[in-house]
Amino acid sequence: MGLMDLDKTRIRKLRGPLLDWFDGEERRYPWRDDRSPYSVLVSEFMLQQTRIATVLERGYYTNWMNAFPDWAALASASEAEILKAWEGLGYYNRARNLQKTAKVIHTDREGEEPGSREEWLRMPGVGPYTAAAVASIAMDEVCGVVDGNVERVFSRLFSYEQPIATPDSKRRFQEISDLLVSPERPGDWNAAIMELGQFLCTPTSPRCSSCPVQGVCQALQKGVVDQVPVKAKKSAPIKKKEQVAICRHGEKVLLAVETSSRRRGLHRLPLLDEIEILGRQWVQVDHFDYAITKYKVGLDVYFADLPDPLAATISCDLPEDQLCWVDLSQPSDSWPAMGAPFKKALLRHIKRRQEVLPGLE
Repeated sequence: MGLMDLDKTRIRKLRGPLLDWFDGEERRYPWRDDRSPYSVLVSEFMLQQTRIATVLERGYYTNWMNAFPDWAALASASEAEILKAWEGLGYYNRARNLQKTAKVIHTDREGEEPGSREEWLRMPGVGPYTAAAVASIAMDEVCGVVDGNVERVFSRLFSYEQPIATPDSKRRFQEISDLLVSPERPGDWNAAIMELGQFLCTPTSPRCSSCPVQGVCQALQKGVVDQVPVKAKKSAPIKKKEQVAICRHGEKVLLAVETSSRRRGLHRLPLLDEIEILGRQWVQVDHFDYAITKYKVGLDVYFADLPDPLAATISCDLPEDQLCWVDLSQPSDSWPAMGAPFKKALLRHIKRRQEVLPGLE
């Protein structure tokens, strides 16, 4: 793949059909209707390492915008509020960085938004892709985006059969993206090339017969669509084991406050070795696996009912200010924000009790 392959004729054969296809599609994302820098940045942060279907079908974007409609509202929100709104999306530093950016713009810059890709790059948590997306979609700056979808599309269009994760490949993809982007419609072009990868040029079973640029796709012509992009082999996940405790008294369950940098500000179930119930035996009631970064975690869930008085029956290694009780009789939306595996364990616990003792919850 080289820039010499992109003469004006070929660029025209890519731009025209792709933009025509984009214009003809009926799907509408809420962030396409509001192209303010704030709404675009929120959507791009949410879509990092997260499927569009997750963000849309579970209402994350709409709920966030209702709760924090602008920089000022987000800057003034508490960390507990933003983590609750982000609950279930994971990678919570994205939410924290969004708020840091809001505070920079609302407070330090007195409401003045960055005016270019280079300025957006200086905002907390904003990398090259996100900066280009906001600058082009919200501000019509002529700059190209490169995300996983774009890398896959380019790999096939130019039959690029080198590993895509190398610095040299990243540089080449960015050069080509900046060259291809439409000067008249940079935001639409970037959205179109990303959506081509999302909906047609998919990782498996690409819909080549529906592709608007199939006529200039070198991988299709060579019959190697399924062989590109070339990715490094993934390492097998590292297996870990966690044992957590559902420590229940009446309708309340004990939670611990997270202190790790990744989950800071969230809540979790205490680990089994952090808590002791005098005169009671722990009973394992559940097990399931979950994935996080490079780990596959097997979660063992134990249960014990607490009688009165609490002080005589519970011994915990955690400081008192890192503990709280959640009322399971209240809707889960009212619970403190917690990591997805721990919330899942509690919801499964409630469901089991309802099945065994109908009407109890």
